[in-house]
Amino acid sequence: MRKSFQTNDKKNYHECSSCGLIFLDCNDRLSYADEKARYESHQNSPTDISYRNFLNQLFQPLSQKINKDNIGLDFGCGPGPTISKMFQENGIKMDIYDPIFFPNNYALKAQYDFISCTEVVEHLFDPAKTLNLIDLILKKSGWLGVMTKIYDKSIIFEDWYYRKDPTHVAFYSKQTLETIADMMGWKCEIHSDNVVLFQK
Repeated sequence: MRKSFQTNDKKNYHECSSCGLIFLDCNDRLSYADEKARYESHQNSPTDISYRNFLNQLFQPLSQKINKDNIGLDFGCGPGPTISKMFQENGIKMDIYDPIFFPNNYALKAQYDFISCTEVVEHLFDPAKTLNLIDLILKKSGWLGVMTKIYDKSIIFEDWYYRKDPTHVAFYSKQTLETIADMMGWKCEIHSDNVVLFQK
């Protein structure tokens, strides 16, 4: 079951009554070309100190869960892979994958000790499909680190800046994240309002 609503900018959303996921109606999504152009306009790069500081919010708690001989995957790395370089600078091997910019299909057939998804899950048209894929390539007891702004009812959704990014189509609450963990058979650690770690 779900409830549907429209915001003042005429976008249509649906909210799952079971898990609390809020998602944009498919008819209101950007075209592939416009979505790609939006990503290409991002100025994120490994040399950007402010971007590194931003990613450090996930890097620090995730790095405490792994060891030097682990191999990770930066899933949805975008056009300027950075967190993978941060791990590599600390002696930890990390592959990269992005369906648009680095569609390295070999990465989807490997097995990883840990996977990072920084500012990825809010872009997913089919979160369940992607999470099932991640589950297949994540080793038992492995860690999945996710960065996304977590929605709660104190936020006025219509006015929320995070909603207004036209590439953001899925919004997760604490309830959503805990439901994901329950459905996948994972453990869930919510570290802040934008960082969650799952253990398989």
